[in-house]
Amino acid sequence: MYLTACLLSFYQQCRRFGDGGAALVPYLLESPLMVFVGGSVTGQRQTQEDTDLVLILKFLASFVSDRAETERRIKKLLERRDGLVVGGQRVFNRFFPYVEALFKPENAAICLRIS
Repeated sequence: MYLTACLLSFYQQCRRFGDGGAALVPYLLESPLMVFVGGSVTGQRQTQEDTDLVLILKFLASFVSDRAETERRIKKLLERRDGLVVGGQRVFNRFFPYVEALFKPENAAICLRIS
């Protein structure tokens, strides 16, 4: 769920950047870049544990291959039912205002662009 939230956040940044157009030129902004930082690239063969890199690749493969599950996770994030809570506070509370605005029923035509 956390990685799904990270991808949704990246999508929001990319979409906002793309929709910003000429208004962003004075700020010298470039297209957003997503970086995954992990503690391991090569695993230990004795334990057959996946490395951080392998875990990310497996997540991305699952994210793009299982559309229904991906949509379910995104819906849970946007409905604030994701279960990602630390110290009684939702980690991504009010974190996706731009995406939430895009996916309101009155913006259905805009949402078709991203399908």
